[in-house]
This record gives sequence, C-alpha cells and structure tokens, in this order.
Amino acid sequence: MTGASLRPVKWHFDDSPIWDGFAHGTTWNGWADISITPAVQTEVAIWLDGESDSIDEWRALQPGPDGLVDLSGGHTPNIDEDATACAALGRALELLTGLVTSLSARFVERLKETLTTEQWAEMLRRNAEAWDSPFDTCASHDFCDSNMVMAAAFLDVVGHEPSGSYETHYDPAKGYHVADDPAEEARADANMWFWNEAWCIAKGDHLMDIQLADRLEAEAHAAWKILPW
Repeated sequence: MTGASLRPVKWHFDDSPIWDGFAHGTTWNGWADISITPAVQTEVAIWLDGESDSIDEWRALQPGPDGLVDLSGGHTPNIDEDATACAALGRALELLTGLVTSLSARFVERLKETLTTEQWAEMLRRNAEAWDSPFDTCASHDFCDSNMVMAAAFLDVVGHEPSGSYETHYDPAKGYHVADDPAEEARADANMWFWNEAWCIAKGDHLMDIQLADRLEAEAHAAWKILPW
C-alpha cells in the first residue's frame, strides 16, 4: 500500500477516543483496513493499558517500509466519516489560507519592485487618507497597472495565469445565462476569490500608512461625535 493511495481518516474503536489514521480503501470482515503512525500506536497502547492481552499484541505490531503500522486483517477500527470530513475541511482551509497569504506577500514584493521609493511612500499616504474607501480601490493604480502586477504574482504562486472569464449561453429552461463549462466557471470564480482576498490582505496590512490611517479614522470618529444631530 503506497502513501498516495491512502486516505487520511479519523477512526476509533467502539468506546475509544478518536485517532488519526490512513484508510486503504479495503475492508476485512466489514472492518476498514487502515494504517496508523507509531505515535498513534503509542496513544492507543496507553488507552489499552490494563488489558494485558490486547496491549501486548498491540505493542508487538511493527511499522512497515512506509513507516506506518498496518492494522489490516485482524483489527476492528471504525472510520468516523463526520470527523474525517471536518478534518479534511480544516486541511483545505489551512491550504487556502496559506495560498492567499503567499499570493498577498508576493504581490507586495512585486509591487515594491515596480514602484519607486517615492511612489511607494505616496501610495501609502493616499491609501491612508482614503482609509474608509472600499478595499478594491488602491492608489497603486495611480502609478502602474497593479492588476498586471497581481497577475504576475498569481502566476508565481499559483502556477498558472488567472482566468476570470468563461463562455456562457442562454438556458431557456432556467431563464438566464449559464456557463458552457461549469468546471471552467468554478475555476474562474476560485481565481477571482484568491485574487480579491490577497488584494484585501495586501492593502490592509502593507499598502497604506497604518498609523496615519488610524489617526485619520480616530479624528473622523471624534468629529462625528460632536456633530449636532
């Protein structure tokens, strides 16, 4: 069984805690065939403490060439699909967050390479003075085509050029236009989500004079409090 064919899962015995494992996709007498790490093997041994027959058998299991302990054909693990799905979602969100953060950082790097020192400082000031403007507006556009800068950063990080468009056709049954290729629509939507999220992070954290923006915002709030209405 190779690592590429294993599915990360959450599993347990009938009355045990839930542990991490890797499902093979096969079963033995209805029980899932899984492998676990030696660390999980130790955790299970601690849980089994006091059941002498079970714990001796458990500790005798040895890792295979892949470094995992194979529980196939003789053990009765239950895969918790709900917990497995939640863990998979958590890993996906972590991956998405890391990708957006990397894209934002690369965009800032490329923008610094594009603008002069004076232009960069002026962009920070203008963005700070427009602290209450939408995040999709940025003074970097005053000095360059920053969309092209983001597109280059996108290629660097994601590995392909961003695509935000797709062909559509009118669907008389639905009464509106739909994508010719739903998969292409999904890719375009995902690209634009990455693009917009990275831009918002970059502008909020790096593309404005934060201290100036905070001061101007505080002054505005103070002025609002003394207005007569």
